[in-house]
Amino acid sequence: MSDIRVHASTRFVAAPKTRHCSGFLMSATRESEAEIRRLGRLVQEQAALRRIATLVAQGAPLGNVFAVAAEVIARVSGIPSVSIARYEADGTATEFVANGTPSADVRSTVDVPILVDGRIAGAVIIPSTDTAPAPVDAAARLTDFTELLGTAITSGQARAELRRLAEEQAALRHVATLVAQGAEPNTVFTAVAVKAAQVLRVGAVSLLSYDAGTQTFTKIFGTHGERSAVPDGTQSRVADCPEGVLVVETGQAARIDDWSQIPGLVAARHREFGFGQAIAAPIVVNSTIWGYIGAYAEADEILPPESERRLADFTNLMATALANVQARDELRGLAEEQAALRRVATMVARERPAEEVFACVAEEVRRLVQAEAAAVWRYCSDGDAIVVGSWGTIAKKLPVGRRVKLDGDSVAAMILRTQRPARFDEFQSPAGSIAAAAHEVGVRSAVGGPILVDGALWGSIVAGTSSPTSMPADAEARIAQFTELAATAISNLQVREALAASRARVIATGDEQRRRVVRDLHDGAQQRLVHTIVTLKMARKELERYGPEAAALVDEPLEHATRATNELRELAHGILPTALTRGGLHAGISELVSTMSIPVQVAISVQRTSPDVEATAYFVVAEALTNVAKHAHAHSATVRVHLDDGNLQLEVRDDGVGGAKPDGTGLVGLSDRLAVHNGTLRVESPPHGGTVVAASIPVA
Repeated sequence: MSDIRVHASTRFVAAPKTRHCSGFLMSATRESEAEIRRLGRLVQEQAALRRIATLVAQGAPLGNVFAVAAEVIARVSGIPSVSIARYEADGTATEFVANGTPSADVRSTVDVPILVDGRIAGAVIIPSTDTAPAPVDAAARLTDFTELLGTAITSGQARAELRRLAEEQAALRHVATLVAQGAEPNTVFTAVAVKAAQVLRVGAVSLLSYDAGTQTFTKIFGTHGERSAVPDGTQSRVADCPEGVLVVETGQAARIDDWSQIPGLVAARHREFGFGQAIAAPIVVNSTIWGYIGAYAEADEILPPESERRLADFTNLMATALANVQARDELRGLAEEQAALRRVATMVARERPAEEVFACVAEEVRRLVQAEAAAVWRYCSDGDAIVVGSWGTIAKKLPVGRRVKLDGDSVAAMILRTQRPARFDEFQSPAGSIAAAAHEVGVRSAVGGPILVDGALWGSIVAGTSSPTSMPADAEARIAQFTELAATAISNLQVREALAASRARVIATGDEQRRRVVRDLHDGAQQRLVHTIVTLKMARKELERYGPEAAALVDEPLEHATRATNELRELAHGILPTALTRGGLHAGISELVSTMSIPVQVAISVQRTSPDVEATAYFVVAEALTNVAKHAHAHSATVRVHLDDGNLQLEVRDDGVGGAKPDGTGLVGLSDRLAVHNGTLRVESPPHGGTVVAASIPVA
């Protein structure tokens, strides 16, 4: 400007050249004004760019940025109307217009693209009319603006992606926390569906399980509400679920863009309720499709390409949750199985009666395989089977002791034929005795295993259910462990029975030998000693005529003979008294009591029983009274003997000092003898509280 002023002043002095200088001055003035206008536009453009850049830096919504950009571009350019279009990923566009609607006489437009990562993400549109043509240099002048708008789009997309990522991670963390805490499956299912619907911004999400055997899907949970094609819990054929068909066939995520050409009820309901695109992702547990998650967009929505990947994150969590549930169920099942086996094994180790063991086996098997009925069978040589243990609904139809023909089709009959585990997944008809009984109580399927004792088939364990679903796949393996325990119990029982029979024979033989010895003593030596005493007494009487000295010669042998007779009588009582053999318990115990130095009250209400039982009972009372006489320091005692429910009950009670030791030699010997008859011994002897010796002996 100063240069121009100098030149103008110089040209004013040169009078001869006045005309030429005037033209120069006018030209310079016009150039100066143009430069001023250019600089002014530049200042305005820089201010407009700073304003837009500030909005972008502040993270303003894209709509605000584009609206302000349209306004400042129109003002800076002096154009009546400027539009900025933003192209969406789904192919639609959003337009922002400054200074009203463009004129109707638009002849053409200048479109300046907004580029993001090499693709056109929008455009600045300048209309050109006859009265307001678009600037020739519009594209060049708007380059800085379009670059800023591209940056705004990129920043907006990045912020939106970060928000989506944060929402997705928060949703996944919520579900993962539930999984880690071991939440119930239904809680996890609900959370997955709700969170997936929120993250994907879809109209609804469904979870469905898949049964390969029946080729059906079962809807577990859905967020559709009243717009649901099928209610929760509904089973549908795979063929009726288009997205499910794709998932099962490919094992991959699937997408349906258009329901209009898909037949079937489900597709019709989706169209009716206004759903558009759908995606589905498989839930894979242990390399097997467990089910799938389906997401359904509204009719006017477009699901982004990454939706399948995002949905897969939820299916992976679902798979983890299900795997954890299965693992917990397996651990719980294993713990229950081990506990059940321990209970049965404890009964076997404690040598409980066989009927108790078999009843326990039936109960534990029924509970473990989730059946309604279970039975333990013993096979007979003629092809029949006897129920030796039963539990549940079948117990009334097949009680313990029931003998049944193994005719027709049944698991027990199959095991008898094959000596292998067997199952019936569906009783087609009640043919045969066992099948008829099972049919009457509603048993639809059953599974069982053989009981092998020393390699030979002894019987079987069978469990049945009325459920429409088959017995668990591992039922045979679980039952097999109980058949082994049952076989051990049977083998132990057989050994115990053989041992008891052998001991009984030994004791019976010993008792018989004692009786023979008692008879021999009574009829032989004892009689001869008595005869000797009588003879000696007669001799002494005769010798008295010759004086006391002669009679005294017989006194010593007479005393020895009398003492020998008493000792022999005591010995005979210790073996088996004749009174017991001839008169039974009442006579034998009465003879024992007659030798006691303290009063003993006797109450015996038993007639004759078998000789071995009487002998055992006699020795119990004899040992107890011997201890009373030697150790109790008692003033009185009582002996009671009576029958109760097929058992001979004995009780010897005293009021002595107590403190008797149950592990003493005499009492241990009584326990061993009682065990031969499956009897029991009980000793109660608190200090200063007297002593009770009680025994129970089965007499049946």
